Amino acid sequence: LYGSTLPELEGTGGDEKYVAYEKKVAEIVPPGASEMEESRILAREGIRRIVAHPLGYVRLAMVKAVRFWYGSDSGRYELFLALMQFPILAMGLLGAGIAIARGRGNRTLPFLLVIVYFWTIHAIALAFARYSVPSMPLVIMLAVYGVIELWHMVSQRQEREEALSPTL
Repeated sequence: LYGSTLPELEGTGGDEKYVAYEKKVAEIVPPGASEMEESRILAREGIRRIVAHPLGYVRLAMVKAVRFWYGSDSGRYELFLALMQFPILAMGLLGAGIAIARGRGNRTLPFLLVIVYFWTIHAIALAFARYSVPSMPLVIMLAVYGVIELWHMVSQRQEREEALSPTL
């Protein structure tokens, strides 16, 4: 029910989202319901909406998968977070790709499983950058590996070119 799963809540930010969410919950949950009853009612409503709009849910999950790395509930600093996170993520992907290509996938797999676990759980639930923080040390390690391997590849290429070029 939170955020863009409800079209009428799109475009709101910060506290307005929470107020609108509480109003929507009040329309669905009868007064006096216990927390457990409220949770069951909201879960049923969520499942009903997913079944009624499966493609919309998939689209939303994909948007959340990206927002997991830079999103915030207030919308503040998202550009800053994106500019900070995406280069690290790109280098992390490069590092993972190099490791797998060089037959070191068995060493990389535990890192990737933890990262994908956090990413998937939050892509289907609530995706904000703060939830990516536990996986970032692993992403950074993969990124550093990628940078080191790139450095070695460039250095080796330069050494080969120097060895092949005639000396004056």
